[in-house]
Amino acid sequence: MSEAHAETLVVAHRGDSATHPGNTWAALASAVNGGADALEVDLQICRDGTIVLHHDYHVDGRVIADLPFDDFSRLCPDHPTLHDLLWWKEASQVLLLLEAKDPALLRPLATMLSRCPEPEHVLVGSFHGPFLREFASVCPQIKTSLMLGTVLDITDMVRLGRSYRCHMLHPCWEDRAPRPHLLLSASDVERLRHEGFELIIWHEERPAELKALLALSPFAICTNTPALLRRMRDAAPN
Repeated sequence: MSEAHAETLVVAHRGDSATHPGNTWAALASAVNGGADALEVDLQICRDGTIVLHHDYHVDGRVIADLPFDDFSRLCPDHPTLHDLLWWKEASQVLLLLEAKDPALLRPLATMLSRCPEPEHVLVGSFHGPFLREFASVCPQIKTSLMLGTVLDITDMVRLGRSYRCHMLHPCWEDRAPRPHLLLSASDVERLRHEGFELIIWHEERPAELKALLALSPFAICTNTPALLRRMRDAAPN
């Protein structure tokens, strides 16, 4: 690849979530068919320990952590379990970015991923720094990503990344400024890389913003419209 644009991964945020309900088989399959390099999905854990894909903590007014899997499956029939997603990933050869929504996922998730045949194709992310630090201790073969809701300068981002033993940083700043690409610069991305971190950029769907973010040459960009981002990345001049 002769240009950093071509190296930026297209990460489908909850799958092709602009056209399908997020975290469903339909959204995931559509994202892969549209050319996504990776899938970002949200993990919750049911009462019996089954790990499932779902963004919100509640479904039909009930807390997922209190539901047995059979009840969750009845309420959300198109939402995969992580077990089934990992098997499916092997056939599709897509990367997985797993956002851990519940700290109770720590041991069950580490146990499952410790048996993953291709740990380099899985990344665990979270806003919960202590969770990531502990996860790195019990499952060191899986890389982790610290998600950041607050706008920080690069020095603070590096400090937090090191504190929580992360490999990547994922600022989620899509709503933090009218033109959020201005919150980062190409030199910021290079400095993070020099400090040992790769950058995953928040989910973005606006073409002008996507173009500006591609110019920063980050490791990856999340988007609800993976096919659009894939076309833009592939059309970028070499």
